[in-house]
Amino acid sequence: MVSGRTLPSQKHESGNLARDSKSISILVMGSTGSGKTTLINLASGSKLRVSDSLHSCTEDVQTSIPFDVDGREVTLIDTPGFDDTNKSDVAVLDLVAHFLKQQYEQSKTLHGIIYLHRITDNRMNGSSTRSFRMFRKLCGDSTLKNVVIVTNMWNKVHVKEGESREAELRQDDRFFKPALDNQAKTARHDNTIPSVLDIIRKILPNTAAPLTLQQELVDHMKRLPETGAGIELRDGLKELEDRFMKELLDLKHELQEALKELKVVDAKEIKEELHNSRTGLVRIQNELKNLQAQAFGKMDAEGMWKSMSAEVRVAMMFKRVQAVTDDPDNDRFWSSLGDTIKTVKALATVFNAHPIPPHIQQALTVGGDSPRYTNVKAGIREWINTYPKTVQKLEKITEKAIAKAGKKKRGWKFW
Repeated sequence: MVSGRTLPSQKHESGNLARDSKSISILVMGSTGSGKTTLINLASGSKLRVSDSLHSCTEDVQTSIPFDVDGREVTLIDTPGFDDTNKSDVAVLDLVAHFLKQQYEQSKTLHGIIYLHRITDNRMNGSSTRSFRMFRKLCGDSTLKNVVIVTNMWNKVHVKEGESREAELRQDDRFFKPALDNQAKTARHDNTIPSVLDIIRKILPNTAAPLTLQQELVDHMKRLPETGAGIELRDGLKELEDRFMKELLDLKHELQEALKELKVVDAKEIKEELHNSRTGLVRIQNELKNLQAQAFGKMDAEGMWKSMSAEVRVAMMFKRVQAVTDDPDNDRFWSSLGDTIKTVKALATVFNAHPIPPHIQQALTVGGDSPRYTNVKAGIREWINTYPKTVQKLEKITEKAIAKAGKKKRGWKFW
């Protein structure tokens, strides 16, 4: 056993793994093949399947065995990598977003994020740059202070070569500099347990905080394509689409010239390049269609329930307020309360003007008596019936918290 790390199957000095220590959740992200799963297995003693090269073995978000670091119970969360050969970036972002949304709805927030990058990469290519821009949008500037950017695979490069690449990554606005300017940290990983523990120790002092993507999906009720990360992904895909379109035009021109000059070998090679470019273009266009479909999907019965249940989310947000202490020194309490109040205010005019808005009334009739929609219907009816009580409870919680704080905080008066 390495000092500072205790696996669940091993004894802690005071007995079993300390149950009363505050648990720490850390998300691990990065491109496919960057070493995410290997790092998690090394740190936790888990046996998650490790990918080879650029073929991902992580099909879904998965968590490690909890383990102890300096008296804190740590869980690492493995995510599918971007730029994968088998799964589109749209599908990967959708998987990660779904997991993060569920966690936030249950009042679970992350203490940190580890972002892995191979120092063996000669430079950050276009896909890596786009992925990191999307990652920054997912986190949000205010949460980047909880991020540790980790370069690994140092044993596969000469030290001077690695240091030169590291300096470029840190100083270039296209790469890590914007994140570092917002207090993100960096670390090197040499594939040893002490190394990964040092990385985790950079996160232990952090205060858990919601990511911007979580707030956008839950508090602001946005769909994935409307979020900062979704918009960044769409813009990146459009850049690729434009590039492939230009390549196709250039290759068609080259092919015409080669055929004119009867250069058979050149023509064959150009045709192969044309095929590859067309394939790439179709793939990118399909990703754009999939992303767009999430924002403007068909309003079938299931789609209607997803959109009509927006009002009900206030009830879930209110539960999150109740899930945290009403201690005014607790940032999570004030954040949850403030976001809930904003949403209630936004919906107040709707419910005051129409006790049961027409679109909600329509939602209550769609699907007939199908058990598939029973829970959603019950949620809508419950929200309609309990809305006034929810407002009253929020007013009391707000007044109590302000009184306990001993002074009024700006912006916390309910109406």
